Amino acid sequence: MENSGFISSKIYSDAEGRKTLTWMLRIMLIVSIAIIPVIILLRHFSHHPFSATDAAMVILMSVFIVSYFFLRKGNLLSVSFFFILSGWLAMTFMAARSAGIRDVSVIGYIVLIFLATLFIGYRFAILIAFLSLLSSWVMAIAEYKNFLIPYKDTPIEYARDFTFFFVLFTTIIVIFEASFRYSINRINKELQERITAEEKLSANEKRLMESNEELLKAKLKAEESDRLKTAFLQNISHEIRTPMNGIIGFSELIRDSDTDDSRKKEYFEQMSACTFQLAALVNDLIDISKIEAGDIELSISDFSTGDIIKKGMTLFSANAIEKGLDLIFEDETDGRIIRSDEGKICQIVNNLIGNAIKFTSKGWVKVTIKRNFNCLVVAVLDSGIGITREHLNLIFDRFRQAEMGLSRPYGGAGLGLAIVSGLAEFMKGTIAVESEQGKGSLFTFSVPVEFPGE
Repeated sequence: MENSGFISSKIYSDAEGRKTLTWMLRIMLIVSIAIIPVIILLRHFSHHPFSATDAAMVILMSVFIVSYFFLRKGNLLSVSFFFILSGWLAMTFMAARSAGIRDVSVIGYIVLIFLATLFIGYRFAILIAFLSLLSSWVMAIAEYKNFLIPYKDTPIEYARDFTFFFVLFTTIIVIFEASFRYSINRINKELQERITAEEKLSANEKRLMESNEELLKAKLKAEESDRLKTAFLQNISHEIRTPMNGIIGFSELIRDSDTDDSRKKEYFEQMSACTFQLAALVNDLIDISKIEAGDIELSISDFSTGDIIKKGMTLFSANAIEKGLDLIFEDETDGRIIRSDEGKICQIVNNLIGNAIKFTSKGWVKVTIKRNFNCLVVAVLDSGIGITREHLNLIFDRFRQAEMGLSRPYGGAGLGLAIVSGLAEFMKGTIAVESEQGKGSLFTFSVPVEFPGE
């Protein structure tokens, strides 16, 4: 039936419209089912015996009840046709059995024509109007030829019948207002969608106009990336060659038979230092590669903040003494036991301490450990060379480090802070820096941890 030419209502075109129509038809059925028994009772209170008209109304009520259950199953269009056609047939039958075509019948036909327009479309409404007109002429001619003797309704019966149609028509007005509001909302929605589409079109046109500029920026960015990678590789190459040349050179000196034992011991120490330097560089490259590939895992264990301090002192005390620096540790947690990845936290803290000692020629390096709610916070403060403002937001970028020129005078590949940033992000932590050139730097590392026993 959905392909029928009678259907001209556009509300059927989307799910929301069909939902609205279903709601309207359900209300009409409920109101009709509720009013018909009242009309039958009023007729009997007026001392009318049960007649064919009453039987027609009972049948009509039964049809509406069945239609209501079919409507609940989603048969909107079929129920709409059946509701209007059964109402028209009942109206025509009752008119022919009682008063003929009078005011009440005309109003009933008008209501049905209006409902046909609302629920199905104007084509079906024209058909109902034609049938109503035809029945009016047929009954008028029948009355004229004395084939039909109209029953004369009393004023009470007129009031009763008009009350029925007034209630029904008021219901129609209410649901029509809802339909009108739905149509307005739908128009506004389509208008908004059109405005949005036009805005997108305008934005696309703007992007097309700016495409040449964006392509130029992309080209410059790619060239800059290549330049930074080249500088990084050159720096790495230099850092690898330096300890390698040291190892090769001292190996040749040790092999010389004229070298005495004291010299050989010194050369062995130098070779050991070069080996450790080379191993540290290789470890940094492996770590940064794992971070980039996401190939790292957490190893959770219980340890104390004192373990972090102990490892830091073991690794860097000699370096600090050699440079004449004061290496200060403060533990505001009093050696609190925590649960997290000890290796990664120590790696981050040690990288920060090593970085601070590297860029501090005099003064001190201070490490503070404290708790902030469920986070462990480690602050590393130094009195070193500091960082310029334009480089402050770039120091965690491994390629930018090579360009900044900080690693070359002081040694190192510039991967330490990149590793710190990657590990902190992996552990759901944060790393922040505050610095001013010539006045030192403050690095603050914060990471969520568990505090056993709480």
